[in-house]
Amino acid sequence: MQRQNLTVWVVCVAALLGVLTARAGSDAPSACTQTLNPGSSVTSAVSSAPAGSTICLNTGSYGNQSFNGIVKSSTVTVRSTEAQGAVISLSIGGTTSGLRFDSLAIGSSGIQGTAKNITISNSRFTNQLVIRMDAVANANILIDGNTFDGISVCGSCYEGRLQVNGGAYPIGVKVTRNHFGGRGESDGIQIGAPGVVVGPGNVFEDIRQGSYSRHVDAIQGYGQSRTTITGNYFRNSDVFLMFPDGGTAELINNNVFDGGSGNNGIQLGSHNGDVFEHNTVRNVTVNMDKKTENTTPSQNIVARNNIMIGSNFKTVDTNGTPACTNCTFDHNLFTSSGSVKGTASMVGTPLFVGGSVPSTWAGWQLAPSSPGFAGGSDGKDMGANYFGK
Repeated sequence: MQRQNLTVWVVCVAALLGVLTARAGSDAPSACTQTLNPGSSVTSAVSSAPAGSTICLNTGSYGNQSFNGIVKSSTVTVRSTEAQGAVISLSIGGTTSGLRFDSLAIGSSGIQGTAKNITISNSRFTNQLVIRMDAVANANILIDGNTFDGISVCGSCYEGRLQVNGGAYPIGVKVTRNHFGGRGESDGIQIGAPGVVVGPGNVFEDIRQGSYSRHVDAIQGYGQSRTTITGNYFRNSDVFLMFPDGGTAELINNNVFDGGSGNNGIQLGSHNGDVFEHNTVRNVTVNMDKKTENTTPSQNIVARNNIMIGSNFKTVDTNGTPACTNCTFDHNLFTSSGSVKGTASMVGTPLFVGGSVPSTWAGWQLAPSSPGFAGGSDGKDMGANYFGK
């Protein structure tokens, strides 16, 4: 190797190592500024903590802690000293801003009022989290890297393990890299607010109706609009998306919906202006229609660049009445000619890097030899282009 090229190579490697070191440092837990024992007032400690500090909680129970009107110019972090060892319930309200809760075991909790700039991350929820933002838009609330598994909500509670309500657009709530799974009488997420972003990186699995009296769905919308559902993995559940009561300009893209049982797992009723694109759908009927008793059909929906394995788009109501007006279907790959709808469609069997029925999210990437590879209207692969990276 010539000396000049060797020098360039060394500089490049050093720069790369610097980037990796910086990333590792940013992801590492921050050093503890103060450490509390079980029974301490976390609220008081946070209230008096300097901006940018970290309050660590030793393993044990801290009960219900209320954070009301606490404003920090630089984020104050509350975290366990040992992974999820601190048990706590959170009530965050008023004008509270600039808090992060990390690596905790969290019971019944809520974020409300005009709270903003709140992050809950890497924690294990054992009960419901309700976010109700009636009076604020762009709240910058991030729910990231948590588990919501096996949760049954109370009889008088909202239906979601994670419940998001509000009226201002965009509400500013983003839900990323969480796991919603296990049996429990609750939806994974119930959305009743405009502009909620779900994804990327969430996994919804094994959310089953069973013998529960309440409907149990991976995501249910009721009063929502302009939702973004992107880059999520849905599998082994009864209903993935239950949005039968209207919606406006919902964006559903780059998701894998692996039903595996021919279920009616995606319900979009009386919607206007949705985009459903670059999804990989297996054994799931995608309903773009209306309830029989509703006089408003779905309309102006665009469905393109999807892979439909044993799946189809249903655009009539249960009486067979056409219920999707001015809806456009193009550049979709179907495994059955009987399911084809729209223009520029393909019929064939997709080949995935993980086999015919991948068992991992990453396995759903199209193989280069597959029908639909680089075959979308935008030059990308048909189906999902996100696989949990």
